[in-house]
Amino acid sequence: MTTEEDFWRALEADPADWDLRLVFADWLEDHGEEVLAAGQRWQAHARQKPDPNFGSYWSWFRLDEEESKRLRYHLDPDLFAFLEGEDLTHGGRYSTEWKDYSSMREADQALARALTRRHT
Repeated sequence: MTTEEDFWRALEADPADWDLRLVFADWLEDHGEEVLAAGQRWQAHARQKPDPNFGSYWSWFRLDEEESKRLRYHLDPDLFAFLEGEDLTHGGRYSTEWKDYSSMREADQALARALTRRHT
């Protein structure tokens, strides 16, 4: 893969390709995108990806620790608190349990920014 778009297309086809996320992280870092690179690395190591939500939206959920261990799109409450986004599935209302995004790319980018904010 030679472009950022190539990586995003491949990840949208298989969001759980953890090895590809690590290769993408290296590529992003080589191209000066340290925040996004850190986000991709975190997702690969944590085995976390946004939920495709029936193909309409991509979502991150905040649920209890036990469910977080079973489901790959649930974030711990501490990290979820730093996440931008809204509830797109219910008319744009704010939700304390999930955040929706129009693409996987937006969801991944929001997570990368949340990780950065959490550590500053």
